[in-house]
Amino acid sequence: PAADFDMLANQLTAAAGNIGDLTENLQEVFGESEKVALKEAIQNINVLSQNFKDISAENREPLRRLIAKLEEFTEVLSVKGPGVMEDMSAMAKSLGEKGPELVDNLNKVALELGQILEENRYAFKESMDNINVTSKSVSTITSNLEKGEGTIGKLMKEDELYNSLNKVTTEAGKSVDVISRLRTFMDFHSEYNTGEGEWKGYFDLTLAPDRDKYYILGVTSDPRGSVETTTKTINGMTVIEDEIKDRIEFSAQFARRFDDIALRVGLMENTFGLGADYFFSEERGRVKLDVWDFSDKEAGADNAHARLGFDYTIFKHIFLSAGIDNILNSDRRGVYVGGGVKFEDKDFKYLMGSTPNISFK
Repeated sequence: PAADFDMLANQLTAAAGNIGDLTENLQEVFGESEKVALKEAIQNINVLSQNFKDISAENREPLRRLIAKLEEFTEVLSVKGPGVMEDMSAMAKSLGEKGPELVDNLNKVALELGQILEENRYAFKESMDNINVTSKSVSTITSNLEKGEGTIGKLMKEDELYNSLNKVTTEAGKSVDVISRLRTFMDFHSEYNTGEGEWKGYFDLTLAPDRDKYYILGVTSDPRGSVETTTKTINGMTVIEDEIKDRIEFSAQFARRFDDIALRVGLMENTFGLGADYFFSEERGRVKLDVWDFSDKEAGADNAHARLGFDYTIFKHIFLSAGIDNILNSDRRGVYVGGGVKFEDKDFKYLMGSTPNISFK
């Protein structure tokens, strides 16, 4: 039908008025402050969107692994789930079948326990009475101890006995401390004397409670250690013969050390003697001088036995020795050479009955 332009114009005019009213209302609603707030909200949404984007990018791989694990779990559950449900059903069924029997067994156990308690009621009562008597006895003993009666009570009350025990304990502690500090060294070596043409063996045990003092106990096998004189009469003539015999000789020396020098005094091969040592090269080497047998009792000796030599460690526990022996006696003077081993035995000081654990560290 033909349009009525007047009516259309009126409607457009009314619509334009409504649009103008809407625009005016929007302008009233969205003032300057609302526009700023709306702008900030839009910016915050952009920032939030960017942050979500960054978080998604950073956690993309962990999320992918999580989804993969969920898929694996779903597959395992789909495969093993029916079996698990069947097992749970079977367990519930078994429990339902055996439940009454279990309840009966528990009732029987409770009944038997009640009977045992009833039968042993008097024994339990007697045990409690014994406990009460014992408690009273302990109380009496404690009271006597507090009064100082008896040996233990006197120990608790009398200072003299306590002081004596404390003194003994202190001395024992000192002994234990000395043993713990004690170091023991063993020395096995042998020497050949070119003047005598004989080998001589030595074993020395060194006990060192401190670095600046130590004790040396030794045993020596001396092939010319003693002379036995015999008198014989042959064809009316008196003949005196000297027979040289080997013997075991003992040494016991005390040594005092001053830095790199040590002085020794004591028994040397069964006679009184003196000695001195000089240590060098971080104690790998030692120069030693020994003088003993001042009474000239050795075979072929006109003077005291004097020796000058040195020891040097070539490996960790192996050493060589050389020097001049019997310097003051020309008949027995000679150069000697030898060697042996020396090590620390950490268990010997405790004098244990079992074989000591020898340490070569």
